[in-house]
Amino acid sequence: MSVETQFDAIGLVCPLAFVMLKKHLLHHNVDKFLLDDKVTLYNFTQYLEKRGIRYKTVTHPTFFEVNVLNVLK
Repeated sequence: MSVETQFDAIGLVCPLAFVMLKKHLLHHNVDKFLLDDKVTLYNFTQYLEKRGIRYKTVTHPTFFEVNVLNVLK
């Protein structure tokens, strides 16, 4: 299993973006996600909330950054 700290999904849209974010969260121990699609942001943060995963969202001028505070291991 590879260990990464960031996944850049800028330019991807749902459903592919959500699938890729989830894959990197579950299988690659990523704790920072970059995305620019509001639908993906909503779906991903809802997924995190439903699983009790704490996160922080930072809004940048052209993209969103989601930092997972308790990375799955």
